[in-house]
Amino acid sequence: MRFHSTVLSAIFALAFCAWNPGAAETWTCNLTENTQSGFVAEQVTVVRLEDTGAIKVKDAMIEKYRDGWLRGKIDVENDKRITFVWQLPFVKNPPTISASSQTNLFYSMTLQKPGLAARMQVSSFPHGTGRLRTYSGKGQCVLSK
Repeated sequence: MRFHSTVLSAIFALAFCAWNPGAAETWTCNLTENTQSGFVAEQVTVVRLEDTGAIKVKDAMIEKYRDGWLRGKIDVENDKRITFVWQLPFVKNPPTISASSQTNLFYSMTLQKPGLAARMQVSSFPHGTGRLRTYSGKGQCVLSK
């Protein structure tokens, strides 16, 4: 039994290290101007791991439906902006959509350089409704390394 708990502890430690930001760039974004839909969180954190370039995203929606970090990717990066995209799949009973529905949420957040003004767009296509819904937010980010 002790061996079993030691193995489990080692597995959890490895999993934590795999998702722990370590040496990274971290953008903390406060989105104060948003459509009051519940889909655009007031604060979003995006991390780019220095060693792999992997992107991780966390906000209140991710915490509510997935309890952890989601993988994202960089869609555009140039001297004027950086755009991150990610998907929150199979959200059941999301805000502002009927209680028996399920949807995939597609996120895009663009940060303007050098000031890091943020614009976020969330798109959903609730199963069974036949129409695309879009929500947005704006705010400001801070970069820490």
